[in-house]
This record gives sequence, structure tokens and C-alpha cells, in this order.
Amino acid sequence: KSRKVLYVSTKEDNLHSQNVGEEIKRFLENQGYYVGVIVNSGNGCQVGLKVNIDISSEDKRSDFLSKVISFENDLGRFDDEVVKIDCITKDVNRRIKLPGTINKKDTHQGEDRIATITYLASEINTERNNAIFESIRINEPEKLQPENKPQDNSKSGKEYREVIKLMYKGKNKKE
Repeated sequence: KSRKVLYVSTKEDNLHSQNVGEEIKRFLENQGYYVGVIVNSGNGCQVGLKVNIDISSEDKRSDFLSKVISFENDLGRFDDEVVKIDCITKDVNRRIKLPGTINKKDTHQGEDRIATITYLASEINTERNNAIFESIRINEPEKLQPENKPQDNSKSGKEYREVIKLMYKGKNKKE
């Protein structure tokens, strides 16, 4: 939130966000979800929850986005003076920070922070996650229209998506 220095969280706030991420993981697991990954982006915490939901049509994508907003609102209980819940899935241009990369928010940033995996599940039950996610109820006024943003088809965008797929399979690019 507003405690950042030149768009970068303090070390203390970054540590706090990691602790809140662990609380969110426990909360989601108590709801029945399988949390797949927690990433320290170097500037905050990202909790990954894998679902395999069909978004092939505008109606399906709109329904999915509305559920993400409802899900985000429910997780708002973890917002505080440091942490602001932001389900990045609703904005396809903001993706999970790729572990092993440097998070450089500002050219004046004093130190490089490396994104790291702090938790990686050995098994993920996507069907169970799908069923719980699909049960989220939304009000009609909350229905969103999907943004018509082009998919990143650059070489780096395709490579990024391939690396994420391999991570979930427990492999790396060399395998």
C-alpha cells in the first residue's frame, strides 16, 4: 500500500506479506482448496491456486472473472496497513513473478530482490479446486465483461507460459 519507498516494499513489509500469505494458505486449505505455490516476488507475496476452468467463450470468461472478484472480496479480510489483496488473474497483463528473476520496481531501487518459491505443493487436486471455485455465487450486478486485451504471443510470453506449465508438472526446461 502507501508504505512503499519508490514503489518498493520495505524488508519488514515484505516479510509481513509472506506471513499473511501463509495465513491465506491455511484459510484456503480450511475451505477445501489445494494451494499450489507461494512466491515471494521480492516485493510481496503471491499465492497460487490452480484451477482448470473453461473460459473459451465471452460468457464463460465473464462468469469466471466475476467469481474471481467475489473470491478477491472474500480474501479482503486479510487486507491491512501493509497487505492489499489483488487477484492478478483478473488482469492477464499482471502475472505471477517468475521465480529466479529479479524484481526491479524502480531504477533507484538500492538492492535487487530475487523472486523465490517459498512453498510448492507436491500434489494439486485441480478437480477439487474447480468444484469449490465453481460453487462461488455472484450477484448479477457484479458480472464483469471481459477485457479485450490481446494475448501476449511474444517469444518471452510463450516461454513464460511453458515454464509455468513445467513448474506445475514438477519439471524444468532441461528435462
